[in-house]
Amino acid sequence: MGRECKEENALKHIFIINPSAGKNDSRQRIYTMAEALREKHGLDVQCMLTASVGHAATLARGLAESGEEVRLYACGGDGTVNEVANGIAGYANAAMTCIPIGTGNDFLKNFGADYEKFLDAENLWNGETQALDLIDCSGRYCLTIACSGIDARIAESVHKFSANPHLSGRGSYLVSVAANGIFGILPVKFRRTGKNRKQIAFFDFARINGGFWEFNVFLTVFQNL
Repeated sequence: MGRECKEENALKHIFIINPSAGKNDSRQRIYTMAEALREKHGLDVQCMLTASVGHAATLARGLAESGEEVRLYACGGDGTVNEVANGIAGYANAAMTCIPIGTGNDFLKNFGADYEKFLDAENLWNGETQALDLIDCSGRYCLTIACSGIDARIAESVHKFSANPHLSGRGSYLVSVAANGIFGILPVKFRRTGKNRKQIAFFDFARINGGFWEFNVFLTVFQNL
């Protein structure tokens, strides 16, 4: 028991916070969580704020490259989670979890009823780590889905609608679905190279590494692409 406590305390617990995530400023709530871990468990805790797109990946990579044992808490939405994962991929000394404060937080919906546990760092600081497969998309890693077509357009434009104070995160997504459904349904050309080259037109194309995709839509896999 003493050795386990010593090893846990040797870990650095770093909260990487996206202050622009979600509808409300959640920084103080995260600061309070971090301080509670320090006071209650004697952990080495630090909070870092992101300043721009891609900054979370840069911070995570720098921490992983230090060689120290680190546990990173991606505090934001799916974009922040993706950036932190890209920053630590391939580093055995780094592990991550996430605290959802973003617009969609679709990644955590793969955990079903356990989603609620991710709302409080008290449930996360000493959890067991588990390896996760990643999708390599032209050198950038995706955790659960890489898509192109109408779904990608919806995800790209949802933040334009999330600025509306009358729309929730889900509401922003639904408005984006409607807007792109009415004005954005245009086929995308996909070309497969190598043997049996083929070019097709499609409305959406996705590679999935999880059990959840927006509205719990179940996928049909077309083997002949």
